[in-house]
Amino acid sequence: MRMSVEHEGSQLNVETLLNRLLNVERKEDAMYRLVSLVVGVLLCGCTLDVSHNEHAVRQQFVPICDGRAATSCYGGAAWSRLGPLSDEGILMAQAWAGVRDSFPVQDEAERTLFEVMLVEADDDYLLVDVCSKDGAQRVNLRRDKTVTVEVDGKEYGLLYPSVFVSSTDAPTTGRVMLTVLCRP
Repeated sequence: MRMSVEHEGSQLNVETLLNRLLNVERKEDAMYRLVSLVVGVLLCGCTLDVSHNEHAVRQQFVPICDGRAATSCYGGAAWSRLGPLSDEGILMAQAWAGVRDSFPVQDEAERTLFEVMLVEADDDYLLVDVCSKDGAQRVNLRRDKTVTVEVDGKEYGLLYPSVFVSSTDAPTTGRVMLTVLCRP
């Protein structure tokens, strides 16, 4: 059986098309390159999931420990520095933190503007301390609601956003996402 493809008004068989795409003269070389490409993609884990049962679900926060612990309950926060979010000059930083984790909010020059510590939390709210040279502010964040804090005369928005993951991923996490926004 020969398969053919119409390309720019003319019929090409698959073998000729592969040879042109891979720029090789011999059929064995074309097949070797094609098989090598497929094996390479599979070895890298870049497979295509064609499951039609997948859908987005909101990931739930399940604290690993409560706010009475003296140290981090999750092993430390992961965060980014403030960086451009839009052309209007809005800056944004994100962090993933567990209960008792803290992270710095830094500008692009890596100067720490203030620190945020996740004091206690559940799936619906976070209690955070915003600590700067001016002192500490305790802030209660509700899911998907922005709260404004003032640090050093500048306003910052703190947000506890909902996170959606594939239904095939873990539906719970011991870390929450926190977003910090700074308007010009």
